[in-house]
Amino acid sequence: MVCPVIASPTREYTQKIKHETFLTPIWMTAKLLLTGELTPSEEPYIWIPRELLEPNEKDNEIIGDVDEVDRFLEQNPYPLNLEDAMLPLRWSDVWNYANKMLLGVTGFSIEDFSIEGYTKNNSTFILPEENAESDKIRLNIIKLYDYLREKKSLPQLLLRFASLQDNALKPLLTGTQNVEKSSFHYGQMRGDISLSPSQREALHHFLTLEEEGGEILAINGPPGTGKTTLLQSVVATMWIEAALAGKRQPPIIVATSTNNQAVTNVIEDFAVKSGEDSVLGNAGFLK
Repeated sequence: MVCPVIASPTREYTQKIKHETFLTPIWMTAKLLLTGELTPSEEPYIWIPRELLEPNEKDNEIIGDVDEVDRFLEQNPYPLNLEDAMLPLRWSDVWNYANKMLLGVTGFSIEDFSIEGYTKNNSTFILPEENAESDKIRLNIIKLYDYLREKKSLPQLLLRFASLQDNALKPLLTGTQNVEKSSFHYGQMRGDISLSPSQREALHHFLTLEEEGGEILAINGPPGTGKTTLLQSVVATMWIEAALAGKRQPPIIVATSTNNQAVTNVIEDFAVKSGEDSVLGNAGFLK
């Protein structure tokens, strides 16, 4: 990530505010080549730190307003190649977009940025990717928010998950209903481990969910009780169901967690093994 503007407080201002804080008013993602040349990242992102914008409850320096940023983004959703919008972005296009954003929000360009009590440095700050993992996650979350903001209607699953209203709970399946739903259990990823009765019951309840209604099924259990194995059967069943329905693409399934380790475990458990460990390892008809 690149910050082309760094402003440091003057000595007099530092004594007044009792602390020394550098201002970094505009940031942009970039690729740094071995030649030392900067090029646009795969998905360029340019932003002004939220803590420098009003409204703000903290005692921070303010350089603009959130409404100004939103207004700019509405009029300029993303950077374009200024010579031909159909051609790939150049670094100059990203720079010009960042310059235009800073000018529109603060009234100052990158070259002439000025704020009372601060002096603009003749340097640029570059934050390598390996030191910005949390920022990468944050940027992707922001991209998701931006995508949802552009949607005319939000997904029912999101509306239900974020709802403050209590939804009526469905009763558990009866024994007969469990048997009926078992016929829709089309497959699983491993042949050496079968599902336990409780896992099968949970799967049968999953098969009752209605996608249009954004229904949610809560499955609880401590580590090692087979939640990931159950998830494998859910995914296998959904993929086979899509194939039987003649769909060209399988459904997109998202795994998320409050920590990376849980997602890593799912990825490792979903790895396809060949040979004796896999029933389908030598299934030539799948190749």
